[in-house]
Amino acid sequence: MKVIVLGSLLLLLVGCGSESQVVVPTETETVLKSTKTKYEFNSSLSGITKHFTSDKTQKELEKAQKHWYKENKIKTNQIMKGLNTTSLKGSTLFDTLNVGYGGASAYGFHSEEGSSTIWMSTIDLALNPYIGNNGYYQGIKDFEPSDFSALQQQLKNSKYVIYWLPKYWSEWWFSTSQIQSAMDAGYVPVFMYWYFGDHLIEGLPTQTEIDAYYANNAKVSNFLSQLNGEKMIIMEPEFNKNAIVNSTESQNAFASIMSTAIDNVKVNNADMLVSLCMTDAGSRGANNTASYCGYENCALGDQYSWSRPESIYNQLSDKIDFVSFQEMVAQFSRDPYNPGTWSTPN
Repeated sequence: MKVIVLGSLLLLLVGCGSESQVVVPTETETVLKSTKTKYEFNSSLSGITKHFTSDKTQKELEKAQKHWYKENKIKTNQIMKGLNTTSLKGSTLFDTLNVGYGGASAYGFHSEEGSSTIWMSTIDLALNPYIGNNGYYQGIKDFEPSDFSALQQQLKNSKYVIYWLPKYWSEWWFSTSQIQSAMDAGYVPVFMYWYFGDHLIEGLPTQTEIDAYYANNAKVSNFLSQLNGEKMIIMEPEFNKNAIVNSTESQNAFASIMSTAIDNVKVNNADMLVSLCMTDAGSRGANNTASYCGYENCALGDQYSWSRPESIYNQLSDKIDFVSFQEMVAQFSRDPYNPGTWSTPN
């Protein structure tokens, strides 16, 4: 049985637009269940979660969950002894709770005259002690050095700096010398490799598109090889589109593509930590009490949707170091007292 072990790491990543990346923390008891165990667990849940109108059914559910937890903790401890975790040796990243910031190599601010944009380096924001005296940054509209200094002190508590690598990324977007300076100061860069992106909604890429992807892998590998120290790459955030996980054939094909891609990006980066990132798909309704969610209501989670890409993770378990999850975070309204409607928010 192939097993995916997740580290006890929590990483908050600032994503594109209004999204954030979240690597969900787990302890070493986390394990993908065997087919038999998973069937028994799901069957017990489906029988228990249909109705929650009595204390008895609630107690039965709690008992089943505790039994599953205890059983799988024992199994995981046994499996961990035989796992090859060479890629994680010497790394303490999975031992503690850490957060990150970023999303781009620079942040844009309105200039004082309002006709241009002032770009502040992501690294300067955290590491430049003279940020308040920077003449270029002083051109930011309503620039307050003390505010940036206060923010800088908070960012010193973070561990990760996040960068996105979409399909048409360019190396000139980044300053490798600044990233290296951050790494030397103890930060770990995390690269969100979002190549196929939402095009996976339409289905698997063509062979021509796959060949172009592999060529891009080599470009990424060469770029990342310029950075010395611990670094992470998260492959295809939101990959678990329905078109990818709805059949055994599509899952096998996608796993094969990712397997080759991981090999490609690690050609010059053997010690780089790699993850495959799924999004928080499925039902989120508090009024949905369907048994397939596995909880009292689906707002607490959707175990069915989260388990759908399990075959892909199983096939890649010897190539990825942790499993990452993307959680949607958005500003729902500018005016909480008068939010407007879904189609016309205030």
